[in-house]
Amino acid sequence: MAAQDELNQLERVFLRLGHAETDEQLQDIISKFLPPVLLKLSSVQEGVRKKVMELLVHLNKRIKSRPKIQLPVETLLVQYQDPAAASFVTNFTIIYIKMGYPRLEVGKHLMHLLIPTLYHMKYPADSKNAFPFNLTERPKTVQLLLEFMLDVLLMPYGFVLNESPTRPAPSSSQGGSAEGVVTAGGQGLPQPPPGMSVYAAKRVIGEAQWSAEQLEQCKLGIVKFIEAKQVPEVETVVHLVVASSDTRHSVATAADLELKSKQSIIDWNNPLIINKMYKVYLGDVPLKTKGGNMKQELKHEPVSTRVKLKILPHLLRSRLAAECFPANIQVVYDGLFGANTNNKLLSLTLQFVHHICMVCPDTNKPLGLMLLNGLTKLINEYKEDPKLLCVAYSAVGKLSSRMPQLFIKDIALVQQFFESMCKEEADVRLAIQEALSMMVGAYANLQGALLNLMEALVAAYITKPEVQVRQVAMKFASTVFAHDHVPSRYLLLLAAGDPREEVSGEAQKVLRSFPTKSSEKEGPKPNAILS
Repeated sequence: MAAQDELNQLERVFLRLGHAETDEQLQDIISKFLPPVLLKLSSVQEGVRKKVMELLVHLNKRIKSRPKIQLPVETLLVQYQDPAAASFVTNFTIIYIKMGYPRLEVGKHLMHLLIPTLYHMKYPADSKNAFPFNLTERPKTVQLLLEFMLDVLLMPYGFVLNESPTRPAPSSSQGGSAEGVVTAGGQGLPQPPPGMSVYAAKRVIGEAQWSAEQLEQCKLGIVKFIEAKQVPEVETVVHLVVASSDTRHSVATAADLELKSKQSIIDWNNPLIINKMYKVYLGDVPLKTKGGNMKQELKHEPVSTRVKLKILPHLLRSRLAAECFPANIQVVYDGLFGANTNNKLLSLTLQFVHHICMVCPDTNKPLGLMLLNGLTKLINEYKEDPKLLCVAYSAVGKLSSRMPQLFIKDIALVQQFFESMCKEEADVRLAIQEALSMMVGAYANLQGALLNLMEALVAAYITKPEVQVRQVAMKFASTVFAHDHVPSRYLLLLAAGDPREEVSGEAQKVLRSFPTKSSEKEGPKPNAILS
């Protein structure tokens, strides 16, 4: 009796197919009945299985002559993943999945359907020679796939894109999971998650949004896909870095392990990798050189602080990253003064400043000026962590060694540092002392009014109560002025009588030293007094 019922149901499907006059009608029938018809291939009744095969042959003829008809790929994928399904059903299901994939619109459906299946893929052990997706000959498809994968990795769990903005957007850059409703600012568009555009968010959410657990599985599937080397490794470094910042432990750990295994083979000076890192970090920053014609819906936001904390250590490995102007200074200013910075990001940003000071070309004056302005602004305004202040002062010292031309006319900065050294606690005072010691060389060729200003400044600080202040003032007196400069020799004589050995010993050493041959020609020098 059951077999007869099944045969009757299949006959009704046959009749419906026969009565379908338009492509839309045929597509509706296929969408509704193809998955359950395939399941009947597992029937114990041979007559039922034979009827299913007849129906499928008829269906195939109708489908082949109508390339625009869509197949229910999403339902078939779910059916394909069912571990309880008979192998005969699974094999036929995958035939119709393969038939349906090319008919899908790439941007709208294909990626959204593909990503959930990656977690269930079985990759051959010898992944170097095995490419189940055969992507090597399809560079455009690879780029579309990688873009969509990156958006999936950036998507926060539980995110809701509110289509009717009613209130200003809250800050969304602090965490990676920004759960809840986020609304738009003044553009009349929803506020996308950090690192994404409105278009990208809509594309990932699709028609049926993944649950948090499904999204986690999708992200794990992407990491697994990358591990299997299905696309060039250079293209996926940024994906792994983003995934390593994920709020779900399983995703972050898998990505971290894969990144560590690749550290020795990743070229951190590859422009493809570094440009992608900057692009993701900063989003679509409006630059005068680019023009402002990008559609608002396509504009990518900067990533969250959580992701930035993962990207910066990799930029610190790269010489190229330190030379990429203006992206490098944009990262610096974001880390020092951005609305969502914190002490961890500030610390990494200051390390990046040190990296830039050591590596960048010393001819890039705009970069040097912006670094100096940023550092002095931070020194003037930041009051929280003395250790970070020390790093900022040290960076100014390094910058003066690298680009002394920026400092030569800025006597006010020297005075500011001397004054700060009188007021700051011991650790910060030591950092300022080291910075000023590095800055001395930048003022070695002062002349005229600037030399007189420096003389007055050194005279004012060489008798201060703080020993470090007197030490640095003595260093300026001995380095900035010529051997026959009487006022500075007098100041060194005062320092030679200092109660502290580190000041008096050094002053006496300078006064006893012989002038260079070039200055001997100018006649006897007053520094012979202690000889």
